[in-house]
Amino acid sequence: MGKNIENKQPVLKAVRKNGEALKNYPEFQNDRDIVLEAVRENAWALEHASEELKNDQNIVLEAVRQDGRALLYASEKLRGDREIVLAAVKKNIHVLEFASYELKNDPKIVLEAVRRDGRALQYASEALRNDPKIVLEAVRRYGLALKYASDQCRSNKEIVLAAVKRSEILRISSALEYAGEALRGDREIVLAAVEQNGSALQYASDQCRSNKAIVLAAVKEDSWSLKYASEELQADREFMLEVVEVDVKALVNASDELLDDREFVLAAMKINLKASKYAFLGDQEIKALYNEISVNKYVSRMALEDFSFFDRERKEKDSIIKINQNHQTLTKILSFFSLRDASRFNLVSKDTNKHTNI
Repeated sequence: MGKNIENKQPVLKAVRKNGEALKNYPEFQNDRDIVLEAVRENAWALEHASEELKNDQNIVLEAVRQDGRALLYASEKLRGDREIVLAAVKKNIHVLEFASYELKNDPKIVLEAVRRDGRALQYASEALRNDPKIVLEAVRRYGLALKYASDQCRSNKEIVLAAVKRSEILRISSALEYAGEALRGDREIVLAAVEQNGSALQYASDQCRSNKAIVLAAVKEDSWSLKYASEELQADREFMLEVVEVDVKALVNASDELLDDREFVLAAMKINLKASKYAFLGDQEIKALYNEISVNKYVSRMALEDFSFFDRERKEKDSIIKINQNHQTLTKILSFFSLRDASRFNLVSKDTNKHTNI
């Protein structure tokens, strides 16, 4: 007996330093004191415990409190122990996968899991994946958990609305993909979805993809989302000019006909000169459009009024600022413009008015 205690000391020292060392001492894998010390240091040491100790509630509880994943090595009986599984779930929701069916069907345990991470819903029983309270709690934590919900819950507006408002924050995909067909055509839900993630538009109904307000909201969030709008809107002249106001980069998905239309490109350039880079027109034609956009047509009335004010001040104060063809005073002039007008004036001046006369 004394010899055995003496032999245990080096083993205890080893497992206290590294619990995984238990695998090197098969003769002590059924020793309760040593296994307990090992799992306290490293929960994964439970893998090397004897079958008898994998069925010891205190040892397994100690292990899962360190790392919930240790439940994987617990006996089948203890995977059905409510206290142990609840403790494990609190450390790692994915261990619910290894719990007994009875515990996957336990509302308290599943609710605890989905409150920590909505993805735990995938391990719940079919009955609980059809429970509105549990599913709503899950999608509030992780919108894409809607994927694991029952068809009935996917058609629940409150649940789906909560899901689309959450999942897009994660920027992975959109819960709208998993919504019931009727709700993918619900204006409130689709608008909420695209405001969080413009690309959610691809999962909306045809009617919603033809809705100007919804598409504009999607483009505002992500210019590329115009790709999912209806072909009718992509070819709608007036609507596409609204799109240019929101984000000129969306023009990459405008219809070929519009991008090859000189008058449309000119109108778009008057809103944002960068529209020219998306046009299908030749370089010479684009250059001609720049020449056609004069300062008087391009800047706002307020900016022109500011400009006139500056001109009057210049005359009254005996040419405080000297005007010359090299635009040395351009910065001072632009100070009377709004930031947007100043930027436009500068671009037009640079590209088409090399020697602006005031």
